[in-house]
Amino acid sequence: MEFYINNNQLIKEDTWQLKIDELRKNNTIDVNEEKEALEILDKYLFNAVKKRVDNLDRFGILFSGGLDSAIIVKICKDLGKDFTCYAIGFKDSKDLVYAKKAATLMNLKLKIKILNEDDLRNALINVVKILDNTNPVYISIACVSYLGLKFVKDSDENIVINGLGAEEIFCGYQRHLKASDEEIHEESWRGLREMWKVDLERDYLIAQFMDVNVRTPFMDQDLISNSMKIEPNLKISNSVKKIILRSFAKKINVPAEIADRPKSAGQYGSKINHEIKKLARKNNYKNTKDYLENLKKS
Repeated sequence: MEFYINNNQLIKEDTWQLKIDELRKNNTIDVNEEKEALEILDKYLFNAVKKRVDNLDRFGILFSGGLDSAIIVKICKDLGKDFTCYAIGFKDSKDLVYAKKAATLMNLKLKIKILNEDDLRNALINVVKILDNTNPVYISIACVSYLGLKFVKDSDENIVINGLGAEEIFCGYQRHLKASDEEIHEESWRGLREMWKVDLERDYLIAQFMDVNVRTPFMDQDLISNSMKIEPNLKISNSVKKIILRSFAKKINVPAEIADRPKSAGQYGSKINHEIKKLARKNNYKNTKDYLENLKKS
C-alpha cells in the first residue's frame, strides 16, 4: 500500500530517491487558485485515507490534536469508520491538552498515555539500539514514534494511521519559511528525497520492532504528485505554514481552533525532548549525547 514498502520491506534509499525523481519529472506548478487546490485535496487526500482504512473493521490513529492528525480523523469519521485515537505525552504537555480538546470538540474516542520517567528510560534503551544511533534530535523524535506505537500495541491494536509527510508536501517546516519564494518548491522536493534517511528508515525499524502496521496517507503517491502542482504561495506565507491544508481542514469542518493550531513538533509537544535532557542531567551527564552513548553500551 505504501510505495516505500515492497514485499513488507523498506525499499533501499537509492530506490526511494529514484521514485521521488520520477514523480518530479514533468511535474509543473500549474494550480494557482485556492478553489482548484482544495479540489485536489478533496479528491486525493480523501482517497489516500479511504484506501488505507476501507478494509479495516478497527484501527488506531496517532493523535496529537494537531492539524494533520485532525484531518485524518475527520475523514475517517466521515467514512463512518470505527477507530480509536491514541495520544501520548508527559503531564500537561501541549499535545495532551490539544488532543483532549479536539476529542471533545470532534466527539472522538480517545485513549491517553501520560508518560513517566520509566517509560522514557525504557524507550531510550530500546531506541538507541534499534536505530544504532545516538543523535539527540533523531532519538527524541524516534521516542515519540516508539512510545506512540507501544501504546497502540499495548492496547491490542495492530494497524495505526499517522500524519507523516504533510510537513514536506505542504511546507510545514521552519526551513520552508526561511526559503525564498523561488526556493520553497525546490526545498519541498529536496525534503521528500531525503525522507528515507530522515524519517522512513527510523519509523520502519520501530514499527518492525513493535510488529505494528503503520499506514501513512500523506505519503500517498497520487497525493504527492498532485499536491506538488500547487503554487507554494497557497501553502506558505511569511508567517503561516500549511495554509491550504488549514483551509481544507475548515472546509471539512475540523474546528478552527484545531485547524489553526501552530505546529509543534512531536518531541516538543509531548515534552519528550525536555524530559530526555532532564534524565541526562539526573544521571550526571553534561550533555544528552553522552547519556545516549552510555545507554547504547548498556
